[in-house]
Amino acid sequence: MSSFVLVGALLSTGCSNDQPPGGRPPSPVRVAAVREEPVAIETILSGTIVPVDISDVASAVAGKVDAYPFEEGALVQKGDALAQLRTVQLKLQIAAAEATMREKQAHHELLEKGFRQEEKDQAEARMLGAEADDKYMQDKLARTRDLYRQGTVSDDELGQTISLAVKAAQQYAAARADHALKQAGSRAEEIAEAKAAYESQQQEVLRLQDRLAKYTIVAPFKGILVKQHTDVGQWVEIGGRVATLSGFERVDVVVNVEESFVSMLSVGQSVDVWIDSLGEEKIIGQIKYIVPRSDWQGGSRSFPVKIRLENRLVEGVPRLKEGMLARVRLRGKEKTRLMAHKDAIVRSSGTPMVYVVGEDNKVRKVQITEGISRGQFIEVIGKLKAGDRLVTEGAERLRPFQEVSILPESAATR
Repeated sequence: MSSFVLVGALLSTGCSNDQPPGGRPPSPVRVAAVREEPVAIETILSGTIVPVDISDVASAVAGKVDAYPFEEGALVQKGDALAQLRTVQLKLQIAAAEATMREKQAHHELLEKGFRQEEKDQAEARMLGAEADDKYMQDKLARTRDLYRQGTVSDDELGQTISLAVKAAQQYAAARADHALKQAGSRAEEIAEAKAAYESQQQEVLRLQDRLAKYTIVAPFKGILVKQHTDVGQWVEIGGRVATLSGFERVDVVVNVEESFVSMLSVGQSVDVWIDSLGEEKIIGQIKYIVPRSDWQGGSRSFPVKIRLENRLVEGVPRLKEGMLARVRLRGKEKTRLMAHKDAIVRSSGTPMVYVVGEDNKVRKVQITEGISRGQFIEVIGKLKAGDRLVTEGAERLRPFQEVSILPESAATR
């Protein structure tokens, strides 16, 4: 009776064991599926704040500085005078040129209006008088010739009468021409010449006035005077620097981005910026320019990227100042990638690999290349696809083609 009990107990034990006949039992593991997700590469770089508008304001003329109203650090508005050069001699030249211009203007207007009626009447009167004199002398000449033929007038008297008659005829001709001139007015050529002379003098006055304006060196934009290059009493040459003006309302953070990453960026993209010295939360900037030129001749393959920030005054001082150190987080364009839980990566053999659980619950080993990471997940590059089940717990005791039993998924791998 006892032998039957023992055989039954052995049979019962053999039927309850999961171990397949002649093999190892399935190894318990936990798994997590490979995900296909849009992921972007991120990097944090250091950059420098520079103003968008900065100018070494120079003088267009040479002269002695009479006034310099601002000091370094002062806020100036667009059009404010940064320096005033001496203008006494130039103002005298302008006054003389304006007087000449008025003279030429009056002459031109006189020719355009023509002669006054009184002048026309006077010319007509002279013409009529000359006509009467000419008629009288012609009659006298005719009588004198008759008397000469009769022998009562000498040769001298005839010659004198001829001379006076010719003179009277010439005076009459001159009076007629003057009368016609007064009636017709000035010639078109004379009016055009006078007009050209007047307009030429106008341009001379404008030239001198433009030169006078250059003796006041003004701010080209609103900004801070950061460097004073001259002072009252000093001589400034043509092209000499007067002041360095820095705009503050718009500033850029300039960072150098490696060529492998710069192609992932785009103009207009939002960027997170931190200014450590301000101790503030992040500032949202925008990529304004990607300069398509590296200092390759100097050995650098990085490209300048300008990130635009808005600035403001705080108690009269710009909050963001030129030269401040800034940190920026750049995010590349999103790309669909295969992402696996980091616990699935096995590195014991030196080459990263994962165990993939097939539909028959047997595992196969796949070598992979690691890409970018995001939280607990990392990009895996290899012969994998979305949905593949990767072993995340228990992989250290597995062998290829070994059968596994899958434990419930843990919260950490979801």
